[in-house]
Amino acid sequence: KKVKMERAVSLQKTSGSRHIPDTPEPIAYLHRISLPKVRQPVSYISNNHPLEAKEKILIQDQTSAGFQAEAERRAKARKWVENTLKSNADNIARAEEVRRLEEEARKRARMW
Repeated sequence: KKVKMERAVSLQKTSGSRHIPDTPEPIAYLHRISLPKVRQPVSYISNNHPLEAKEKILIQDQTSAGFQAEAERRAKARKWVENTLKSNADNIARAEEVRRLEEEARKRARMW
């Protein structure tokens, strides 16, 4: 009898204290949200960019116009990747420059 009572009390405690909300936690679907990343490796860009991905699919439209369109799309994709890489490189260079200047300032401060 005593054990049963203790179990009942413990059950009441757990069910009362922990209220489970009806709405799912935001963490549940965070993986679906793609946040803009500053530094992306090349493979990430080429794998996830729709225009680049189309290069992997065989060209369905076999007409010359289709080939032209495909070539234009590929050129656009390549340009997009190059620009992204360039801006990433610029960001990295800027960060390194800032770090170097901060270090110099720190050294100067230490001298005084």
